[in-house]
Amino acid sequence: MHVPAIEGFVDRIAAQLGAHEAALATEVINRDASAHFVGGIPIGETSETGAVDPYLRMFGQPGLHVMDGGVMPANPGVNPSLSITALAERAMSLWPNKADADTRPPLGYGYERIEPVMPHRPFVPAGAPGELRLDATKEKSSPHTRTSDQPTERSEHGREGTAKPDA
Repeated sequence: MHVPAIEGFVDRIAAQLGAHEAALATEVINRDASAHFVGGIPIGETSETGAVDPYLRMFGQPGLHVMDGGVMPANPGVNPSLSITALAERAMSLWPNKADADTRPPLGYGYERIEPVMPHRPFVPAGAPGELRLDATKEKSSPHTRTSDQPTERSEHGREGTAKPDA
């Protein structure tokens, strides 16, 4: 995407550094490149349509799960770290606790929406920053979430700030 203001800024910085703007060879031929391995292990409902099921369990290899960029369908064009983390966290949230029944459908039976499983002994204790909250919503989790009916505070510079917390 061509944004003149950004291009001008980059040109000015490059001139100050004695450098010049350039593109990656892959950009010249309109292809994305990444230092992260993505793709190659498709998600499917059956072994005929994918290598892993929607819960990231490998077909034909009981107990083997693939939780990395290999299950992403394509290069997103940006750093995929957060997407890979989200895929892995979702798969782990459906993983049964040791000695508990597995609520996921049997391998090869397709996708069914199931409730996440709370670990019996979470690594981060309840009440600590970063605790696992399967019931979390943006409104419950962030004190800075603003709804349209909440007034805002103005900073000393006159700019609109965050929403006032509820009393």
